[in-house]
Amino acid sequence: MHYPILSFDGMYKESGYIHLFGHIHSVPYYKLPRHSYNVGTDVNNYTPIHIDKCIELAMSNNGELYNKDLLK
Repeated sequence: MHYPILSFDGMYKESGYIHLFGHIHSVPYYKLPRHSYNVGTDVNNYTPIHIDKCIELAMSNNGELYNKDLLK
């Protein structure tokens, strides 16, 4: 998807459903929906990320704050 969505079918299942998106540009931290990941290069050190890594990062996300280390 282009935009992040807050709720999607299967987001609370343990496998098989992820949400990859872009659109959020240069925002240092924000909360991501569970099993989702922002694939935009501007929030990933301007580096493309392999799809396998995107899937891994999405599946490991439990709806936590993205880049929470920047709050320190």
